Amino acid sequence: MSFLRRLFGRSEPEHHHSDEPVPGWDAINAALEPIYGDTEPLHWGTVVRWRLGGPDPLDGTSAYRADGPPLHWHFVSYGLSELYAKESEDPAASGWGIELTFRLRREPGDDQPPGWALNLLQHLARYVFESGNVLRAGDHLDLNGPIVPTERTEIRALAFALDPQLGRIETPHGSLEFVQVVGVTMDEYTAMMAWDTLRLLELIQEQDALLVTDLERTSYLADPAIAQVVQEGTATEGSSMARINVDRLDWRGDDDRLSITLGAMAIERLHRMVEGRLPFGEQLWIQGPEMAVVAQPAEPFSWHDAGEGVVHIDLPVAMGRAIAESVPPTAGTYDIEPRLRIVVERTVITDQDGNSVESVG
Repeated sequence: MSFLRRLFGRSEPEHHHSDEPVPGWDAINAALEPIYGDTEPLHWGTVVRWRLGGPDPLDGTSAYRADGPPLHWHFVSYGLSELYAKESEDPAASGWGIELTFRLRREPGDDQPPGWALNLLQHLARYVFESGNVLRAGDHLDLNGPIVPTERTEIRALAFALDPQLGRIETPHGSLEFVQVVGVTMDEYTAMMAWDTLRLLELIQEQDALLVTDLERTSYLADPAIAQVVQEGTATEGSSMARINVDRLDWRGDDDRLSITLGAMAIERLHRMVEGRLPFGEQLWIQGPEMAVVAQPAEPFSWHDAGEGVVHIDLPVAMGRAIAESVPPTAGTYDIEPRLRIVVERTVITDQDGNSVESVG
C-alpha cells in the first residue's frame, strides 16, 4: 500500500482544509448514505496527491462491512472523478466519468480488509490515468495470474459491471458511473470474450445478486444450465467484444501488401474477434498505443489509410477464418494471402506490480 495512510471516521480527504469545497466527494458520500446510513467506513487516503507527484492516483478508498448476502467488504474509490473543482473540458462527465468499487467476501470475524484489494484498485486507477482507457461496464481484463499471487485461487481475471446498488449518479461536476470490479475464472473470461461480458454477469447475478468476488469459488460454467446458455448465445449471437486494446500494434502498407504487427499476447483475443464478429456482420477494432486497425466484413479484401494512424480494412469472412486458423501466438511472419501479412512478436507478461513473470511467443 505505497504511501497509503489509514484513516477512520468520515470518508473525506485527510489533507483538505475545512474551507476547501469537496462537492464531488460529497456526492459520492450522498450516494452511499441510502445503503449504509451513518455507518462509518474504514478509509485509506493518500499522503501525496497524484497531481502533486504522488504514486497513487486515488485520493482515497473506503471499505464498508456489508451484510450482503453474502457477507463482504464493499470498497469504493475516490479520485477517478472530479472531487474538488471542475477541470475537465467535458461538462457532462466528472473527470474520467467513473469511480471503482469492489466487493470481496469476508468472514464474520474479519475486522480488517486485505491490503491487496486496496492495491488492486490503485493499479486499475493507474492504468486509466496512464493509458487513457476508461474501464466501463462490459470490459474485461486478464490478470496474467491469480488475483492474489500468494493465494491458490481460480480467480485470475476481472470483469467490470455497473455496481448493482450504486449505479450512476449526477454530481456538480457531471455524471459518474460506479464501475464494479468482479473477479472471474479463466474459462468465464474466455466465455466473455467469445460471447458477452454483461450477459454472462447477468447469469451469475441470478446466484449472486451483488457480484461478490469469492477467492474460494469455482467456475459458474460448471453449472450445466449456465454453460448451455453461454454455448447457445455464442453460437447464435457471436461476440459483443467490438474492441480490444493491445500494447503492441503497428501496420505498414503499400500497393502490394498490408502488414500488421501484434504482440503474441493479443493473438488469442484476435482469434475470438474474427470468429465472433465477422461472420455475424460486425466490425472489429484493435487499438494500440499509437495505431489502430478497424476491420469490417466485406468482399473483396481492400484497405486504406484513414489517417491519424488508423487503417480501415474490408476483410472477407474467409480471410478472418484463415487468420484464426493459421496465426498462432508464436513469434513469426504469417502470410494470410499475398496482400495481407500478420507479424507476431514476443510479449513480456507482467504481474500487477509491473514485474516480468513470463514471455509469450
